[in-house]
Amino acid sequence: MAFGKAAGWGISSAVSGVLLVSLGLPATALVAAMASGAICLAFGVVRERAGERRFPWSAGRAVSEPRGTPSLKAVLKGLNAVLWTRVSTVLMLVMFLDGLVGGYGHALMPIAAVKLFGFTTPEWSQLVAVMGLIGAGIALAFGPLIDRFGAKRMLLITVALVAVHALLLAQTQYLWKDTLYVRSMLAVWIMMGPVTMVCMIALAMAICATTSSATQFAVYMSIANLGSSAGSKLYGSIAEGASYHEAFLLLCLLTIIMIMALAFHRHRRGDVPVVQRKAASRYTVGFGIGGAGTYWSGAIRCPKCRADMETLEVDGVEIDRCLECGGLWFDAGEMEKLKSRRIAEAVDIGDSANAAAHNRIDRYGCPRCGGHMVRMVDARQRHIWYEKCSSCHGSYLDAGEFLDLSTRTISDLLNRFRTPARD
Repeated sequence: MAFGKAAGWGISSAVSGVLLVSLGLPATALVAAMASGAICLAFGVVRERAGERRFPWSAGRAVSEPRGTPSLKAVLKGLNAVLWTRVSTVLMLVMFLDGLVGGYGHALMPIAAVKLFGFTTPEWSQLVAVMGLIGAGIALAFGPLIDRFGAKRMLLITVALVAVHALLLAQTQYLWKDTLYVRSMLAVWIMMGPVTMVCMIALAMAICATTSSATQFAVYMSIANLGSSAGSKLYGSIAEGASYHEAFLLLCLLTIIMIMALAFHRHRRGDVPVVQRKAASRYTVGFGIGGAGTYWSGAIRCPKCRADMETLEVDGVEIDRCLECGGLWFDAGEMEKLKSRRIAEAVDIGDSANAAAHNRIDRYGCPRCGGHMVRMVDARQRHIWYEKCSSCHGSYLDAGEFLDLSTRTISDLLNRFRTPARD
């Protein structure tokens, strides 16, 4: 992603720089609009799956593809559960500051290159093109280093280099007339952009291992873009009253603030559960006891509302979740393996307000093997009622119950005395 973005920046900078000088702004803008339209058209005609129609009026072939379709409310609830954790909140601050530093620098450096260091527009465009492509190649090679040493550590190194670079520019005014020095410093600045970007993307993706990961990652990138706009606005507001020496010092200060915020980022592998939707297996056969008979693993129907249940893989364990009411089915032993708050927040995203009505439905056959469901009461939190199969030992919990089961609060102690005995 970072490589493609940096390569696109480099190529478009070179082309637009030449067009601005040779044809002027109106013609350059027209070419940019035509290029954007061509890209949009290309995306529109590309087919994602075999048999898909290229245009609404063209022929296609129907493809049966089972997929979960959670409601918007369920998606937002799942996003809310992961977005406001400590690690996510700190990351949002870091993303905003990274955008702020980048936007401020992207506004400052071209103006300084032309007005202060004597670059022409074509020279600056060519420098951006060449060093942008080199930076893209370095960013591409950074992937193995991030896997080896971690995204946070590599980001700290690159951001520290950005701070040192800005401080050097501010404190070496006597070298500003040295063409080689200035060209080298500007080249380093352009080259570090893609490297910092790939570290930020890796840092954000590391905590997006949830069913709402696309929305979560989009939020992080939007915050970074918001910071970029704020950074450009910040330089525009001080450009008239501040010297270039002061402008470079402010860039250094903003980068130091970002490093301080990054120091509060704490994330270990396993802090966020890996949750993936999976296609149901139709070939694993089991045998129940007590007259339950043969059953097949894979997707099942919700025993409460009869809607389809989707199969999720959570940290290597497969469970089922109702697409309508959000109830959860655990095969034998799965609930004990996954009973933790971090996992419950990621998978138990159904509407618990409607779970009370479903909780009264407690006499039904096992959705997995058809065996007898025994009405259970949690020993520590007696207000949590669920059902367990006497044959295959699978368990069904209504929406919100698994999260409640994984979290103990003072109100749970009070509910222990208020909840009547289950008959």
